[in-house]
Amino acid sequence: MRLTAIKRFSSLISAVTFATLVGCGGGDSGQQNEAGTPPPPTSDDTGLVYNGPAAATDDVLQFRINLWNNVAGDDRCGACHNEVVGQEPLFMRRDDINLAYEATLPLVDKATPVLSRLVERAAEGHNAWSPAAADILQNFIQSWATATGASTNAIVLTAPAEREVGATRRLPADSAAFNTYIYQTIIANPATGNCIECHSENSASRQQPFFASLNIDTAYFSARTLIDVNNPASSRFVARMQEGHESWPDPSGVLLPEIYSAQEMLAAINNFVNNGVPEPEPIDPAFLVSRAINIADDGVIASTGGRFDTNAIAFYDFERKPESPRIAFDTSGVEPPLDLNLTPSVQFVGSSGIRITDNGKATGTTISSKKLNDLIRLTGEYSVEAWVVPGNVTQEESRIVTYSSGTSARNFSLNQNLYDYRFLNRTQNTDENGLPSLDTPSADEVLQATLQHVVATYDPIEGRRIYVNGELISQDPTDEFAGDINDWDDSFVLVLGNEPDNARPWEGTFRLLAIHNRILTDEQITTNFEAGVGQKFFLLFGVSHLVDMPEAYVVFSVEVFDEYSYLFSSPFFISLDRDAVPSGDINISGMRIGINGSEAEIGQAFANIDVTVNASNYNAETGVSLSTTPTGTLIGLEEGQFSDLFFLTFEQIGSNTFNRPADPTPDVPAPVPGETQPDFGLRLFDEIFQNLSAITTVPSSRVYDFYTSEVRRSLPGAVAPNAFLSSQQSAITQLSLAYCSELINDNALRSSYFGNYGDLSTPAMMDALIDPLLDRMLIVGGGTFATQPDADDIKDKLVNAAPEHQGLLPKLQTNNQNTKAIAVCTSVLASAAMLMQ
Repeated sequence: MRLTAIKRFSSLISAVTFATLVGCGGGDSGQQNEAGTPPPPTSDDTGLVYNGPAAATDDVLQFRINLWNNVAGDDRCGACHNEVVGQEPLFMRRDDINLAYEATLPLVDKATPVLSRLVERAAEGHNAWSPAAADILQNFIQSWATATGASTNAIVLTAPAEREVGATRRLPADSAAFNTYIYQTIIANPATGNCIECHSENSASRQQPFFASLNIDTAYFSARTLIDVNNPASSRFVARMQEGHESWPDPSGVLLPEIYSAQEMLAAINNFVNNGVPEPEPIDPAFLVSRAINIADDGVIASTGGRFDTNAIAFYDFERKPESPRIAFDTSGVEPPLDLNLTPSVQFVGSSGIRITDNGKATGTTISSKKLNDLIRLTGEYSVEAWVVPGNVTQEESRIVTYSSGTSARNFSLNQNLYDYRFLNRTQNTDENGLPSLDTPSADEVLQATLQHVVATYDPIEGRRIYVNGELISQDPTDEFAGDINDWDDSFVLVLGNEPDNARPWEGTFRLLAIHNRILTDEQITTNFEAGVGQKFFLLFGVSHLVDMPEAYVVFSVEVFDEYSYLFSSPFFISLDRDAVPSGDINISGMRIGINGSEAEIGQAFANIDVTVNASNYNAETGVSLSTTPTGTLIGLEEGQFSDLFFLTFEQIGSNTFNRPADPTPDVPAPVPGETQPDFGLRLFDEIFQNLSAITTVPSSRVYDFYTSEVRRSLPGAVAPNAFLSSQQSAITQLSLAYCSELINDNALRSSYFGNYGDLSTPAMMDALIDPLLDRMLIVGGGTFATQPDADDIKDKLVNAAPEHQGLLPKLQTNNQNTKAIAVCTSVLASAAMLMQ
C-alpha cells in the first residue's frame, strides 16, 4: 500500500480540539431565514441575486454561503463557468445551487484546501482577479470545510521520487544562464510565440506565472518550477508545447507546430542544463545516507485544517507575490480587500512574513480601512490576532498594529512598550486616544524578541483582554472602560509598524495578522496558537536500502523559517506499507541533516538520538517518534526551497554502522595574560537605589514606583567599570533627582538633615547645605581610601564664584532656594563617589 494517513502528531491539533472549534463557530445559521432558504439580498450585494431551488442539504447551503456567493459574480469565476456562457465545469451556475455544488465537489479538497484544483488554477493565473486570488479561494474553501466539519487532521504521506544524494543537478542561483539559453532564445523571441504577450506583469492579460517578465530575475523565479534539470523532457515548458499551447510553426512546414515547438523548447532547456547548470556534488562514500529530497518537489503539505477564521474581516499571511512585490494582500475575501502598501524598508522574509525596519510601515487606504469601522461597529466587538517577532525589547510606545490618524487619535492599537504589550481601544468611556491603556505586567517581561502569538480582544461587556502564546495575560479589572464604540472614526487608516504620521516606528517581523469582528474565545485562541504559523511540510527521507523493511522513511516536519534558514522538527520513522512490521530491532542513532552534498556545519540537534524501532513499539498509523522532546533545529538556507536538496546521515541504522572519526582536537593556545582587574567596581541597580536612600535618609518606599517603572532597567547591571554607559549615568541622575526632591521638599527631613539654611549665596549657608551631603557620602577625617575624591575640591566646584571657573551655585539663575538645593544635592549624589565601591 502506497499511502498512509498520519492521524496524530505533536504539531497537529487534536481531534477533540478541532471538534470544539467546529462547535464554536462552524456554520453561521444566522445567514439564512429558514432551513434551506438563502438570505435576502442586501444593499451591499454586488447585484448577483439567486432565485433558484433551495439548498438540498446543509453542506450545499454552506457551499453557497462560503464559496458560491463570493466568486459567482461576473468579475470572478461566474463570468464563464455558468449555464449561460457554458464553460465547463459549470460550478458557478446560477440556475440551481445544487447542480453548482455537484460540479464543484471534484474541484475542491476540503480536507486540504490548498490542494484544491480551484486553488491550483488560480495560482496558475487562470482568470485570477487578484495576485492573491489563490489564497482567497483557499480561505473560502477552508471556511466551507470548517462550517460543515469537513476539515481533517489526517495527513496523507506519499512516497517521493527516488533520488541519490550527489546525483541530482540543482538550478543555478542567478538568472544569467536562464537569460542566455531559454529566455532570449524562446521566451523573449517574437518568432517563438512571444510569451511576453501574456506571461508578463506588464501585459494586458497578465497571465501567471510571469516567466516572461521584463525583469529577468522575476522571470527566472517564476520559471524555476517549469524546468526539470534532471529530466529536461519532463519540463512543464516542454509539456505545454506538446499540448499546443501558443506553439509556433515550423519554418520548413515539415513538422506540426506543437511537435516543432516542443523540440525547440527542449533544445533550449538542454543547452541551459549542459552549459549553465553545475555538475552534482559527490557525497563521502563512507556515509550511511538516506535518499535525497527537495521541499518544492517532494514536500507533503502539513495541513492541520485547524485555524478559526470564521469572522476574519482582514487576513494577511504575508506571502510574497513576485508580480506585486510591494503589497501585502488581504486574503480574507471580505470586500473591499484591505491590501497594505509597503514602504521600501519593509521586506518579505522566508515563505511568509514581512520585516519592518528603518521607520518603515505597511499602510492601507482610508477607503479600504473603512470596512474595519463598518463591520466591527456592527458587532460591537473584535479581536486583533498577530504572529510577531519584535526586533528588540528597547522600543517604547512603538506601534505594532494601529487603526488611527496619528499619535493622539485612534480607534484601536496594539503597541510595544519595552517588555510590555499595550492595548488601546476607543470607547464612550475613554479619551479619543483610547487611554488609559491595558498593559501586560511589566515585572513579567511578557514581550520578548522571539516569535509570539498575540491576541487583543474587546467586547462592550468585559472590555479588553491580551493573550500571549495562548494564555490570558491581562484584562480590564472592571467594566470602567468598556462600553460602545460608536465614536469610532471611519476616516482612520490601518497601519502596521508605525503611525500614519511616522511618529511611532516599530521594528520587527510579522508572520500573520488577522482582524476579526468577533472576540475569539479562549478555546479558539488556543486552537489558532496550536495551529502555528507559516506553511509546513513533511519531508520523507527514504531509508529502505538501509533497513530490513519496505517503503521505510524517516520523516521530518520542515518549514522555511525565514530568509536564512529552515526549521526541522518532530522526526519519526514509518513505513508507507501499512502491512509491514519490523522483523527485528532497527537501531537509529547519530542522525545528522545534510544539504547539497555536505552535512550541515551547524544545527545538528538530532545527532545524539538513540532509538530502537521494533514490533513492540511500532504503530502502522503513527510510526515511532525519534525524539522524546519537542526539539527543533535550524539549518542554514543556501539556494532556496526550489533548489536546496536535503538528506540524512546516520552513525547506525539497522545493522549498518559508520564509525565517525572524532572531531580533531584544536591546539591549545598559549595562555595570554589577562588584563589587570581594578580593585574597585560599580554599585549595581538595587545597591544604588538603597545607597541613595541611606545618604539622603529618604525612605526608599517614597521613590519605589518611579524606580521600578522608569529607571531600574537602565541602571548598571555589571560591576566592571569599563561596562558603564552614558545612558546609565542619565538614569542615576534621574534617581538622584527623585531622592533629592523628596529630601528638600519635606520640611521635617530637610531640617533634620541640614538644620536651617537660608540664602545660599552666603558661604555659611553654602556650607550648611554641602557639608552634610559630603559627610554622608565621603569617608572624611581619617578615612582609608587613598583614591576617593577630595571634599574641598568638590566644594570648590560647587561654590567658587571666580568667573574663570565658576561653580554650580553661582551659575544657577533662580531665586528659589529649594530649587538651588535640589540641583546641588543631585550633582553630589549622581557623582562617581556614590557609584564606585
